Amino acid sequence: MRLLIAEDEYYTRQGIMDEIDLAAIGVDEVAQADDGVNALRIAEAFRPDIVLADVRMPRMDGIAMSFELRKSFPHCHIVIMSGYADKEYLKSAIELKAVSYIEKPFRTRELREVLARAVSLCHQERNREEREAALLKRAQTGMPLLRGEVALMLVQQNQDEERIRHVIEASGVPVATDSSLAVAVVRPAGFAFPEEPGFREDFVTRADAEVVRSSLAGLVAVKGTEEAILVLYAKPETPRLLDEKTLAALLGRILKSMPLVAMVAAAGPRVTGLSAAPGNYRAACSAIGHAFFSGAGAIAMDATAPRNSLTISASLIDDFQACLDREDGAGAVGVLRAHAHALRAAESRDADRARDSLTRMVLRLTTFAERRGIDPRDGEQSLRRLTDRIERAGTLDAIAALLEARVTLLFERIERQAVEGRLIMEIKRVVHGGFQQPGLSIEDIARDVGLSPASVCRLFKEATGQTIHRYMTMYRLERAKDLLRDVRQAKMTEVAARAGFADANYFARAFRKETGLSPSEFREKASP
Repeated sequence: MRLLIAEDEYYTRQGIMDEIDLAAIGVDEVAQADDGVNALRIAEAFRPDIVLADVRMPRMDGIAMSFELRKSFPHCHIVIMSGYADKEYLKSAIELKAVSYIEKPFRTRELREVLARAVSLCHQERNREEREAALLKRAQTGMPLLRGEVALMLVQQNQDEERIRHVIEASGVPVATDSSLAVAVVRPAGFAFPEEPGFREDFVTRADAEVVRSSLAGLVAVKGTEEAILVLYAKPETPRLLDEKTLAALLGRILKSMPLVAMVAAAGPRVTGLSAAPGNYRAACSAIGHAFFSGAGAIAMDATAPRNSLTISASLIDDFQACLDREDGAGAVGVLRAHAHALRAAESRDADRARDSLTRMVLRLTTFAERRGIDPRDGEQSLRRLTDRIERAGTLDAIAALLEARVTLLFERIERQAVEGRLIMEIKRVVHGGFQQPGLSIEDIARDVGLSPASVCRLFKEATGQTIHRYMTMYRLERAKDLLRDVRQAKMTEVAARAGFADANYFARAFRKETGLSPSEFREKASP
């Protein structure tokens, strides 16, 4: 709590500071001013909660200063001090709504009690403001949630009419049971809405604004990360606004109001009565299947459009497999694009059959990757999760882009395997050629193959399962075995040196550790 003391007498100000334990009554910060003008100047930066002001001060008295202070800080609590107990000052203090008027000379205990009461009033006022702000926030955030709950309840197949009536009354939604309405559905063009906490509130706010702009009324709900539902109804005087053209324009504006999120939308035809909402919702879900082939931003309004049987070309699937078999990544991507193009161009609007055909390609791709010893998963993208994503995808474009990315990733891994295989062979070549040099180091090998030491170590360990140091040691021991078999007269120091060991004792220890025999014992056993 901040206290400003406005008093022209220095010793009075200092006495207040010395005699009263201000921190004990809740005052955290104190500022001082020697007249009314300086008090106003200091208050602009200090922003006091409580002002203790003397009446008689140079340049501007305490009453005039307090009236000016009220203009900028209407909630500031003012305590007036005066040695002149006349009616005019009392009347001014009352007009100011000062929390107290204390006469000089005052007792320390009396002033302490007055300031403590002012601090208490400040706390009470702050608590009240915080409660009001919290209530307002709950009202602002809770009402859209309550209205969203109504929307979700209305589209349920088995409506609880009594509960719907109760929630409608509680939310203040002005919708009658015989209202004209249409249900719209908005879904991500990809696989899910953003999971950021603010997305749901942002969508509801923007959609509500566009509904109002269309002179309609509506309830908006975001269901998880996969779907938003709008129950739109016309005001009694304008039922015609629920025509197909108006609904399509409204949905178009809603999609454009969220430019960072690609979406598709659809709406059912106008119906009458809340009981018709579940069927209208199903019509909207059926219509949005037509947007699957059109891509992000598409709006479908005709749920009754014919859905001819979709014929999937077996040759395209076989061509995709052939490209995989000959490790032609670019060709596989080309076949995938051709298949997506054929699906878009087909007379049929059967999204389920289209998804099935793309899932078959995923299975072919997964089988091929497993045959090549490559993990087909991308992080947590297991085959089941991948097929689930295809099932949830809002558009053909999203699935095609996903599969194209996975084909590209797979062939990048195949290429990396080939490159890494060549590098491993090159690393081994350097070791084989230089193993007799005891000082052969990782840095030497890395310099020869043109990589950093860290990269050489990592690649070799990933490809072979052992470190380069371990590989060099084992290679040297194998050459030592050859020498022990073939050059029987060679001394152990000579065998160690020719095998690349600088220290014969270290060579003997390493040999025994790996073979269980000393070099001499090995030579004896290897004798014909």
